[in-house]
Amino acid sequence: MIEDIRQALDDGDTASFDIVVAGAGPAGMSIALALRGSGLRVAVLEAGGRTHPDADELRLYDGEVTGLPYPLGASRQRFFGGTSNHWGGWCRPLDAIDFQARDWIPMSGWPIGEDDLAEWYLKAAEILEIGSSDYKFDGHAGGHVLPARSDSGFRNQLFRFSPPTRFAQRYAEALESDPDTTVFLHAAVTGIEHDNGRVRSLSVRTLEGLSYSIRAQQFVLAAGGLEVPRLLLHTESASVPALGNQSGWLGRCFMDHFGYFPGYLMTRADLRYHQFEGRDGEIMPVLAPSESLMARERLNNFCITLTAVEPDSVWPPEALATPGLARGTDGEVWRYRLQLINEPRPNQDSRLTLSDERDELGLRRLQLHWAIAEPDLESIERLLEALGLWVGSAGLGRLQLTRPINPENTEQFSGGLHHMGTTRMSRDPDRGVVDPDCRVFDTDNLYVASSSVFPTAGYANPTLTIVALALRLAEHLRGERT
Repeated sequence: MIEDIRQALDDGDTASFDIVVAGAGPAGMSIALALRGSGLRVAVLEAGGRTHPDADELRLYDGEVTGLPYPLGASRQRFFGGTSNHWGGWCRPLDAIDFQARDWIPMSGWPIGEDDLAEWYLKAAEILEIGSSDYKFDGHAGGHVLPARSDSGFRNQLFRFSPPTRFAQRYAEALESDPDTTVFLHAAVTGIEHDNGRVRSLSVRTLEGLSYSIRAQQFVLAAGGLEVPRLLLHTESASVPALGNQSGWLGRCFMDHFGYFPGYLMTRADLRYHQFEGRDGEIMPVLAPSESLMARERLNNFCITLTAVEPDSVWPPEALATPGLARGTDGEVWRYRLQLINEPRPNQDSRLTLSDERDELGLRRLQLHWAIAEPDLESIERLLEALGLWVGSAGLGRLQLTRPINPENTEQFSGGLHHMGTTRMSRDPDRGVVDPDCRVFDTDNLYVASSSVFPTAGYANPTLTIVALALRLAEHLRGERT
């Protein structure tokens, strides 16, 4: 059932379940859907209602931002369905190299590998209504891509697209009709009650001043990469660190995929590095560096999109008139705007902390310092140098760089609104916040379902991996019961 907690419970009430999930976005709802039929009584706590929040609710997301500018409020959706309410639907698994320890990327390497998520990516594709789980590029765009052969240093990769799935619209009926699932709306978690390494209950409050206690055997924080560390940081006391923060990693290594438009590429006509209908659903080709190029040039992972634009007087098509320069373009050339979607390196100085100011629910407000490390910028420069060398030496065209890397331009970097890394996954509690099962270190029954557990980010949008990890966690929770 789906209920407004203000009508379902009386002020001061305690309710008990087997599993409580804080957050009703893609992660939280995927867990609830996966647990149907398990015999477990599940509560899902949604901080908002069924519709877009009002001004008072939006102010709960106000906070302080230092470092690079970041939209703390606009990047979140405080109502049923969570960030699926503004998601663009881009889907792609992480690359194999994203899971690996790379000696040129400090703190890289997941404690699980792509094989550990393979079956869950398939199940996540069903939840997200993706037409196919085939991400092999061969043949999908015909000849309408650059010939990225093995010696080029680049490869053509593929994104697929969810409709996009709006979780509240698509799955509300399934949760409403399930006798063992209760979704509480307007149920903002404001505290985690725990002792001796075990969580006993979550404290819930409303803007009207009502309060409740929700007890369970197992707890999952699925409120996103900003609110999850915020809730955990609130458990700190004068005598003990916050849950999961025994080694000081909680809130650190905040990452987001940052976009950058470095310039233009003049090359062959009619390239399709844009979204279009493929043979089994919507697809979008992108260019990406090969693993060998990443290793040789010590690059982050990236992808590149090309958008056709009109030629201009500064750089007309005649710029390719030099004999031999455009031998691979078949005569007709177009001008394309380059966009880079960049993998950020884990950076301990990019982090979330709490201010002394409290919101209307009594929670301390967030402070975000978003920082991009200098090696990330150097990696962009090396990637563009490799791209220009390839297209020029292969006779494919010419690269024109119009926005060099400098402090003025980096101030204009925009994030993808992907909140990653703040509760990083690790085998060792000295290097992270959650273990490979997404259980918070030094607790028996507290888990995290969020891109906040990502140790590294790759360039793929995180929703597909978030849902895959959530479904994997749901299976683990079933096993804990047995």
